[in-house]
Amino acid sequence: MTTLINRFDIGAIAKECNLRYMVETGTGTGHSMYENAKYFKRVYTMEIHKKTYDIAQKTLQTVPNVKLYNLESMRALPMILPLLNGPTLFYLDARFPGNMMGEPINLDEELSLNVPAQRELNFLLANRRLGHDVIIIGGMHIWSDGPFGAGPFTSRKELSTANPRPMLRQFEASHRSTLLYKDEGYLILMPKQIAL
Repeated sequence: MTTLINRFDIGAIAKECNLRYMVETGTGTGHSMYENAKYFKRVYTMEIHKKTYDIAQKTLQTVPNVKLYNLESMRALPMILPLLNGPTLFYLDARFPGNMMGEPINLDEELSLNVPAQRELNFLLANRRLGHDVIIIGGMHIWSDGPFGAGPFTSRKELSTANPRPMLRQFEASHRSTLLYKDEGYLILMPKQIAL
């Protein structure tokens, strides 16, 4: 997995969109958050996989504005949303717990744990006005075909992931969407009032 810092100028996005908070699902080893926390008042990040969480905890222990959770995203997000009283960057990148640590993808595990981005996005839509927020969804090759840098996701049929397009229609009035094919693919939802 390529980190967020390798693909986006988070500082420029935070400044241009006046973002005060960042929420990341799928902390990984914490290196992206370590570099990006300086652009935000407060950062919330969650990692379900205990070994990966332990590494992230060490990586982030000196970053005072980061709150790290060892929880599944759908347990952490309800606690975090009430704390966000300003524009926020949501980076939905949780998928395949343990895979970053070399563990094989467990296709028998519940889909919502393997690929929770759709549940996360549905939760945000139901519980937050997202008009001024920026949303980046990683791992788009799981849902879409295309010339992704990481190549095709060959286990899509086994996962039976749903097409996210109907859900994304809810953003048409407020956000511009851009699909990037670098790495495993990113979908960027940017507020329309921001011209980057």
